[in-house]
Amino acid sequence: MAKRKKRPSLLRRARSLAKRAFSGRAADVRRARALAAGFHGSLHGAQTLRVRAPRLGGAAIVVGQLDAVLYTTPQGERFKHSFRPRSRPTLIASGDGSQLAIVKGRYRFTARGIVDN
Repeated sequence: MAKRKKRPSLLRRARSLAKRAFSGRAADVRRARALAAGFHGSLHGAQTLRVRAPRLGGAAIVVGQLDAVLYTTPQGERFKHSFRPRSRPTLIASGDGSQLAIVKGRYRFTARGIVDN
């Protein structure tokens, strides 16, 4: 009886796909790692992946302005960022409804997290 191969973990497969999909420049990776280290306090537990932006197809639906974002870090810390009215980005969906994206807005992601401009 043939031995069955063990399937790679989801994270390992995602990293593999990301590496094949995008050959990021070394400077971009260094910048992302430095930002992750600043935000998380160290690189321990921080994840940086090379990814290609999702394709939304030829048309997108404007869902509305994003008032706030709630997120949980890999270390389990929970954050909520409420955008100022003049900084709010727009939430859009692909025409087939399979992808969401955050576009426009006046904010940056820094070592302190999301900061309105």
